[in-house]
Amino acid sequence: MHVIVVSAVLVILSLFVLPLGLDSKFVQLHCPHARIYNSGLCHVGWPYTLAAMSSALSLFSPFLAHYLYM
Repeated sequence: MHVIVVSAVLVILSLFVLPLGLDSKFVQLHCPHARIYNSGLCHVGWPYTLAAMSSALSLFSPFLAHYLYM
């Protein structure tokens, strides 16, 4: 159970670190006015939203499974 929680926390941390790349030159070329945690004229889209929701579900799943047996 602890391994699942640690992996879910690491995925959540990676979702917070990912927008730091919006300040790079490559992203600036394709998405004008993009800054850290601000996508500028581009949209984040469904993949990032689904990754956030699935990581939240994977974080709560071990706790739900533990109390489901009771």
